Amino acid sequence: MRKDKIKISVVVPVYNRQDCVVRCIDSVLKNKPFELIIVDDGSTDNTLRKIKARIKNENNVRLIIQGNKGVNVARQNGFWACKGSHIVFLDSDNELVPKSLDKVRSSLLGMVNFFHSVNEGGVLISWNNTNKNVLGFTEWINTNKIGGEFLAVYNREVLEHTKMPTSRYPFEELWHNRMIRKEGCVNVFDGYIQKYNNDQKERMSFIKKKDLVGRFNAYLEYYKEFKEYYPPKRIVRIGWRIIKGENIRGEK
Repeated sequence: MRKDKIKISVVVPVYNRQDCVVRCIDSVLKNKPFELIIVDDGSTDNTLRKIKARIKNENNVRLIIQGNKGVNVARQNGFWACKGSHIVFLDSDNELVPKSLDKVRSSLLGMVNFFHSVNEGGVLISWNNTNKNVLGFTEWINTNKIGGEFLAVYNREVLEHTKMPTSRYPFEELWHNRMIRKEGCVNVFDGYIQKYNNDQKERMSFIKKKDLVGRFNAYLEYYKEFKEYYPPKRIVRIGWRIIKGENIRGEK
């Protein structure tokens, strides 16, 4: 797709992020997206007031307000409201780095595209040691040479035809693997486009540490769909990581 035809919609789900949501919005608007969709998931602090004040003079920003239904529902509602050719789901405590969307537009995008992230100190926190930029699904799901925090850019077509999670547990790996399995491959680019702030405090609808039911159910759903691709011992280890709330990407 030609660079001038790539219209990037950024969807930001948010819940009780009064301390950082404006910083997130600023980082997106400086990158000049096609549009920004913000979905407030029933915030009870000053998040909504701060959002409204920041975007009141912006023409390409839309605010959706819903009851507290969780990050997965917020992402879905944001997606169905957007009109771009490519979609980025950005957590409200993270930021886009300068010129990140220019980098996306100049890349040879596929259906599912992963870009690297850095932490607050500018240190890369994702890695690709495969020496490849395009991986087939079986290789992707089995490799331990790719891991960390990536930011995905999706062609809207693959989102329209992939079942999105509806649980309150924000388990992106299930969603990613459904799409990559459907399309047969994933693109992993060398550049970074996200500053990942790693703030777990009140992350939207995140399951409390003592509540293992949601995590266990997430593992069961993942197990049923993808057990055939893993050796038995590894799928058990992955289950343990899911239950502990850890990122399974890069699990050895």
